[in-house]
Amino acid sequence: MVPETFSLDVVIVRHAEIYTKAEPVRSQFIKILTSNIQRVLPGHKVSNKYWRIVVRGNVQEALEKLSKVFGVSSFSPAKEVDAELDEITEAAVRACEPGKTFAVRTQRLDKAFPLTSQQVNERVGAEIVKRLGLKVRLKNPEQQVNVEIFKGKAYVFTRTLKGPGGLPYGTAGGRAVALADDDLGLFAAWMIMRRGVETVLVGSANPAVLEEWSSGKGLKHVQSGLFQAAEEENALAVVVPQTKEKIRDSFEYFGKGFPVFVPLSAFSEEEARKRMQKVLY
Repeated sequence: MVPETFSLDVVIVRHAEIYTKAEPVRSQFIKILTSNIQRVLPGHKVSNKYWRIVVRGNVQEALEKLSKVFGVSSFSPAKEVDAELDEITEAAVRACEPGKTFAVRTQRLDKAFPLTSQQVNERVGAEIVKRLGLKVRLKNPEQQVNVEIFKGKAYVFTRTLKGPGGLPYGTAGGRAVALADDDLGLFAAWMIMRRGVETVLVGSANPAVLEEWSSGKGLKHVQSGLFQAAEEENALAVVVPQTKEKIRDSFEYFGKGFPVFVPLSAFSEEEARKRMQKVLY
């Protein structure tokens, strides 16, 4: 539980997989991710800062929406302060819950900051001990106070939430058409969407469950056949939902003019359904 004296005013967003890309691609992907976040959080201020994206506005709403934005690896509700040791220390003290062991972990993204990460840990930790009487426990502390230092600003937080990862929706440069007659079809579509591919659905399954994963772009659902839709949408590929046991059933879709993605082929049906339940329901 966050102490009442510790007010959270921003959310720090991290994006891990994007950094495996070359610099020009990386910059473009970060730009798309920033736009996607802005689209799902209208009225919030979203800015790219160093290796993070900073969201200002309604923190609780941001936490709810960011959990379904592809490309986000993790995010933390945080207190923004000037990058001065006194302000960082004050925020860290306010972040601590009484009676619990603690550790301070600092990441210095601005290497021009005059103290090393370890020096910040030691000085902030010493002040917490002095003012609150808490005990330091570097291994498995009951609470961890995190500090990320940027140029001019620092962010103090105690929670990090996991995002869906993957690549920002819309970075693949083309569309795929996914066959979704049931829940597994929807999950196969989700798997492709997570790789940055804008996806059009065909089939009888209700697409509403995937709408909130489309980064505010909406999800098109058409009634024509799979390959007709692929031609009409100028798709790069089609997506089918066969699992490991039924992989032979996917062969009928090959050789018809489009690459075929079978994203569930590595899973048994039981495994696929377990994974599906975790992310879609």
